Formats: sequence, C-alpha cells, structure tokens
Amino acid sequence: MEASDQLTGLKGNRLDYTVRSITRGTDAVGEVFVHVEFDGTSYTGKAASTDIVDASARAYLNAVNKACYARERTRTAA
Repeated sequence: MEASDQLTGLKGNRLDYTVRSITRGTDAVGEVFVHVEFDGTSYTGKAASTDIVDASARAYLNAVNKACYARERTRTAA
C-alpha cells in the first residue's frame, strides 16, 4: 500500500481488512474489503480476484479513488 500512497500523494491509514471467499475450488475468487482513513475520513474499498494480492491492491485503490473524488468535489464546491 505504500507504493500507492507514494504514487497518489495520499497517506492512508488502514483501519480494517477483510477477505472472504466468493467461490470454491482451486480457482476460487476472493473478495477483499478494506477500510482506510485519509485526513480523518474513512473510505471503504472492495475488489475481487482469484489472486488475493491483486484483489487487495485493487480494493485499496478503490478506497483511494473515493478519497480523491471526495477531495475534488470539496475543492470545486468551494
């Protein structure tokens, strides 16, 4: 997650991380939920993949995207 923080310029504090299986078998799909705090506000990201590392990174980036969107909306509303 540090690489994502460096690329985006946002420093996230991971509050919670949950993995659950969506399907069964050797090609099982795992779903990741991550709760990340940016500047005192919590955002939830989620993603699914057969590769749990991929799903984790995508879930974190999903939360980063939500934080960036919220920042942009706040900035343009002012």
